[in-house]
Amino acid sequence: MIVQQRFHALTRGALAAKRWLGKTRDVDRTTEAQFDATAPDEARPWRDALAGLARPPRGRVLDLVFARLAAELGLTAERARRDVFAVSTDEPDDLH
Repeated sequence: MIVQQRFHALTRGALAAKRWLGKTRDVDRTTEAQFDATAPDEARPWRDALAGLARPPRGRVLDLVFARLAAELGLTAERARRDVFAVSTDEPDDLH
């Protein structure tokens, strides 16, 4: 559950930063300064990754999200993906 919660928080932040960037593809110091002054709070943790968000690998922002999640949790990106999308087979006790 913690992995999924963190995934959603990171995704919201990455998408907020991407939305702030708009059509910007080249990030420079001026872009970073404008980001510092005007970006929404949830986007701010992504300041160090603005260039990557402007041109995400394979065009996929989620690749960056999974890489960051994996780094935070000490996992591989593939393991982070599996943990986020894992389906629990445990039945709640009240259904017995």
